[in-house]
Amino acid sequence: MFEPTSDRQDYRIGKVQVSTLESNKVYTNSYPLLQLLRPGVKKMGEVQLAVRFACTTLLRDTCAMYAQPMLPRMHYLKAIGVVHQEVLLVSAIRMMA
Repeated sequence: MFEPTSDRQDYRIGKVQVSTLESNKVYTNSYPLLQLLRPGVKKMGEVQLAVRFACTTLLRDTCAMYAQPMLPRMHYLKAIGVVHQEVLLVSAIRMMA
């Protein structure tokens, strides 16, 4: 059921704080499917969702991911050059001194 497959893409459907999940534990929840009608709301069914967090990498790799801060999206779209980074670093040091 939770075997990794290469022929299927994963899509983001929400946000979960990974640090609160336990490895290899199955988390289940059900969500109602509601239809909005003039007289009110009608329950049409429900979706049951089961997720298992499996960490296949070593512990040090997982810790390294948490130790690195996430960078803003613009960092990846239009990265700052090395020379500009050095100028900003020197400017920050001068401000703090």
